[in-house]
Amino acid sequence: MKYRFKLSEYAEILEELDEEYGGIYEELEPYEIIRENDIQLFTYPLRIVIPDLEISVRVGLGYYGDEEEDYYPALFLYDAEETNPENYQEYALEAELLSFVSMYAYDSNYSEEEIEEMECFIDDAEFEA
Repeated sequence: MKYRFKLSEYAEILEELDEEYGGIYEELEPYEIIRENDIQLFTYPLRIVIPDLEISVRVGLGYYGDEEEDYYPALFLYDAEETNPENYQEYALEAELLSFVSMYAYDSNYSEEEIEEMECFIDDAEFEA
């Protein structure tokens, strides 16, 4: 099933998915993308597709081997049709989705308000991938 929503509604949709799947981050297995030296990057099979910008974003975690051994929330940028988690274009730690997408769309003709209102979707069929 595809969950369609406006980009500004992402947090609410994520809460709905979390309730529906009984703890989305507990149920979905993260996929390790990189493990080099003290760097580890993981992504969940939760892909937000934003057709107007022809991109998709995955939610994940990053670890940099600091003394506190904390994992940081991460976002990964992909082409809209890219389903392989390893083929990301860039990533950011501790970024908000709207800010991350707005930075990508900075050179576009879209205003901040238009970006917030962009239709996007999450396909739960990808949760098993």
